[in-house]
Amino acid sequence: MPTTLIAAGIGAVAGFLAGQIKFKRPIAGALFGAALFFLTAYLFLRPPAHSVGVETADRFQKEVLQAAQPVLVDFYADWCPPCRAFAPVFQQLSEEYHGRAKFVKVDVDKSAALARMYEVRAIPTVMLFVKGKSARQWVGCVQAEPYRRALNAILAP
Repeated sequence: MPTTLIAAGIGAVAGFLAGQIKFKRPIAGALFGAALFFLTAYLFLRPPAHSVGVETADRFQKEVLQAAQPVLVDFYADWCPPCRAFAPVFQQLSEEYHGRAKFVKVDVDKSAALARMYEVRAIPTVMLFVKGKSARQWVGCVQAEPYRRALNAILAP
């Protein structure tokens, strides 16, 4: 919560300063204030990233196949609209299961060999690895609940 208070304070100061600056057109002041608000929100309120980006087979071996925890791997591409739509769900899950499971992102354009190795033919493809072996796979933009059910089943004693 302290981050939220800092962001609110900076946003209030930025809004006050934007109001004190004399613009020739009122719309310019409004746009300036909106830009300051969104910049403040982006810098201070965005959640921390809890996922790891992997580009090489060696790194995949270390981060996924040798991991002690279950690993959820998102095969994606930056240009893919469904992948961009799924990104917030993946981020939310990574925060929710932080410390209990690992979250890895593999860009199929940068890591085509990994995508071929795991027969990724459509993106986004999400694979769940347990003790170095693929346990489950989802293709397409899916909501968070199927991933939660699978992770909870594995993490339950």
